[in-house]
Amino acid sequence: MNLRINVRPFSTLLAGLLLLLAGSIPLPALTSFHSFPGGLEGARPQGMALSNNFIYGVTTEGGSNGVGTVFSIGQNGSNLVSLHSFGALSGSPATNAEGAYPKCLILSGNTLFGSAGGGGTNGSGAIFSINTNGSGFTDLYAFTAVSSLINPINSDGYGPNSGLILVGDTLYGTTLQGGTNGQGTIFAVKTNGTGFKVLYAFTPLNPTTGMNNDGAQPGVGLAWSGSILYGTTWYGGNYGDGTLFAVNTDGTGFTNLYNFNYHGNDASAPPNQLTVSVGTLYGSTAVGGTNASGTIFSIGTNGLNFTNLYTFSLASPNFPYTNSDGSGPGPLILSSNILYGSTVGGGAAGNGTLFAIKTKGTGFTTLYTFNATSGALSTNSDGAAPVGNILLWNNTLFGQASSGGPAGQGTLFNFSLATSSPQILILSAPQLSLGNANFLFTLSGPAGSNYVLQTSTNLQNWSAVSTSAIPVGGSISLTNTASGLVQGFYRAHLQ
Repeated sequence: MNLRINVRPFSTLLAGLLLLLAGSIPLPALTSFHSFPGGLEGARPQGMALSNNFIYGVTTEGGSNGVGTVFSIGQNGSNLVSLHSFGALSGSPATNAEGAYPKCLILSGNTLFGSAGGGGTNGSGAIFSINTNGSGFTDLYAFTAVSSLINPINSDGYGPNSGLILVGDTLYGTTLQGGTNGQGTIFAVKTNGTGFKVLYAFTPLNPTTGMNNDGAQPGVGLAWSGSILYGTTWYGGNYGDGTLFAVNTDGTGFTNLYNFNYHGNDASAPPNQLTVSVGTLYGSTAVGGTNASGTIFSIGTNGLNFTNLYTFSLASPNFPYTNSDGSGPGPLILSSNILYGSTVGGGAAGNGTLFAIKTKGTGFTTLYTFNATSGALSTNSDGAAPVGNILLWNNTLFGQASSGGPAGQGTLFNFSLATSSPQILILSAPQLSLGNANFLFTLSGPAGSNYVLQTSTNLQNWSAVSTSAIPVGGSISLTNTASGLVQGFYRAHLQ
């Protein structure tokens, strides 16, 4: 079990309990708690963030101008509020003052941060912030104009379609294209919009082979551990099928850790966003594998010990391309020793699945299969084609389906991970001293268990506060100073 603690520096410490799943995973029903109708409310939800009572998310379509919205809704599905509709596009390239087609959202305090893959003052996309009550929308950074839409080249990047991560007061992300070589960038920008910096611009591709030394087009977000960012590219590398890379948060030390090879032993490409835990990266590939339906893999943060944990089964040759377990897996989320994720297709109806698998590659379980759709609008009761990030809160998975539902415009859903015999770990109430805010945690739980304390800013990518194992009955003292712990979430992770 994990206990997650929301640490607010120099203030109160809020705790919430998360159960560690043991043994087999039961299959309770999925609940579709909101269906998007399109129009002003938005359509095609893509990314979400969670707080104690609310879900915040974006839609890539709909709203006042048809180019997306930011919304909030209660975790029980009540009281959806459209916080912001993105402005109308005009001209060529299509521009506006704030961005269009948002793809991600993260939460810090009372502020939401996101990326918009199009629009902005130069038509190259933008980074934005907005308060959780809908006030204070700010275009933090608009990417510069490109030389051509066919081969977009500029100084900073084009199309920030991937998720952001927040470390301290700095946002990190990637652009799919653009930069000095047109193959995408890794960037950093302060949460107040200042200090934008291109950390790395990917090198040109060989026009004949489609290869290079570092990768090209980082189409997904980054993972973070310590002072290192980890990510993947869709193309380039030694085989032209993408890479897995590391770079320091100051932009130094770029390293190509691994070259994906669609036709090689790992048969994996293109890769999705990574999750990191105690020296190991976990990820998935949207296609590839021996059945061309995608894979789940692990690899050391040093680039060694690549392991194909699971290969999704062969889909039927005709639409709706069904199989037993899903195809096209998206980003993973890790809790204890279990990885959770969704697939955009496959399953018994061809509309995607939810799944779980242990980090050693054992115990793969199809948790849920989305229902078949019907009619011109492809409607159903629960949604279809789940995309974007899956999040875990209080033993419940939350996600979004990009289509399906009663209106065919996508849904929000949750899925309970209740077990009949949970093991419970308690992270005791802290002793708080004013000033530097010293927190003392004492662990209790199953005898003989060891834990590592981890931190996250987004409940998805976790990094170790210390690699030292903490036994049950042991304790750890954390001193939170202005230059110490980041504001975020903390959990004890079972080794």
